[in-house]
Amino acid sequence: MTGRGAALTLLLALIAAAGVVGAPSGLSVAYAAGIALLSLLAYWRIVGVAKAAALSRLRVERVIEGHKVEGRKLRVKVEIRNPTPVPFEHIEVYDEPPWLWRIDGQPRVAVTLPARSRMIIEYDAEPVYGEHVFGPIRLVAYDPLGLFRVETRVGGETSVRIAPRTLGAVRGVYLVPSLPRPGGVAPGRRKGAGTTIYDVREYVPGDDTRLIDWKGFARTGRLLVKEFEQEVQVYTLLVLDVTGTMLLGALGETKLENTARVVRTIIEYVASRGDVYRVVVIDRDGKLYYTPWLRGRATIHQAVELLSSVKWGKASEEPPGEEELEARLASLRELARLAGREKTLIFVFTDAYESPQVAKRYAEVLSKLRLLHHDVQALIPLTAYFEVQLLSRDQLEASLYALLAYEKLREYTEIQRVFRRSGIPVVATGPVRLVETVLEKLEAYRRMLF
Repeated sequence: MTGRGAALTLLLALIAAAGVVGAPSGLSVAYAAGIALLSLLAYWRIVGVAKAAALSRLRVERVIEGHKVEGRKLRVKVEIRNPTPVPFEHIEVYDEPPWLWRIDGQPRVAVTLPARSRMIIEYDAEPVYGEHVFGPIRLVAYDPLGLFRVETRVGGETSVRIAPRTLGAVRGVYLVPSLPRPGGVAPGRRKGAGTTIYDVREYVPGDDTRLIDWKGFARTGRLLVKEFEQEVQVYTLLVLDVTGTMLLGALGETKLENTARVVRTIIEYVASRGDVYRVVVIDRDGKLYYTPWLRGRATIHQAVELLSSVKWGKASEEPPGEEELEARLASLRELARLAGREKTLIFVFTDAYESPQVAKRYAEVLSKLRLLHHDVQALIPLTAYFEVQLLSRDQLEASLYALLAYEKLREYTEIQRVFRRSGIPVVATGPVRLVETVLEKLEAYRRMLF
């Protein structure tokens, strides 16, 4: 019962009571009116019970149309079907989109729903990167007089994964000439075991006779031996570490969102190059998720699906507690198993909570990967660099901010020193040239192998 219904019930009860205790000749009409209206109220109560039963039988379906990529608007449609003979003169529909999304339209409406009919509610939403949840749809029905109220929730929670967008075409990166082959194998620029002829030289006693070029012998009269071009597989491991400080910043330009875009761009790049790659995500709670080893453009969707599974938590500027930090370090230790025996280029995208103490613990774990002959690169997105970039349109504001953030910048310098002392190359950067920096390191590694 609504407040209006409760007030009306109380008023009618007082009128009826006055008719009983008052003078019979003067209040008999009021008494009769009170009883009649109370009977009408009881009737609407019965109607409300019927509507409550019909409300639970309504069928509601939510459809989300559009490409589930950040920056692209989605069309959300909520269809409500009333298969019952009971009409709803006033029904309110409350959809619950993710709280971080920007909504254009009305996810909450009041409508009339006739018997055996259906209606569709539509609105636009601009999604945010990561995994988000739509809550159950809430339905609230009223009788025509607004005296009784019935509420129910239809459907459960619905998870939606939004992929990060790919950054623009990368320029200025000089690629090693190579033709990707099936299986992620690419020809190198030096001799070795392979199937493509690298060079031909004169036979030396002890050479494998199976490599003798008999056609060359027939042509020149000399024993010649074929040498082959070495075939190399480039293994790349991309690690996204989602800490509380990665969530700091303006929505749409947080470190997490920018870093996820970089990782998505690198995924498409290495897949197009025919490299073997794997994506690892350490979530807000320190849990580890990863893909199998992948190769080729057909596997991009699998890697992006994992990258899109990141759930937003509470942003924090405080360093983690010991229990939280140990869980994260345990996940980092798993990288030794995930990298395997092949020499692997490992990019770790982490801000180490922007704490030199935490960075030292990270560096101790990551340095052990170097002992296994892996190449580890730490890429640290730092809050101050991102905020300065947001203020770059106003040079005065950017300069003032840089002065105020001087102490923080000193901490950033110490974080870089901690990693470098452990032999781990580190790049501390903002959103500018982050993709180019990663690709330059990747291509330098490729040149070293080839």
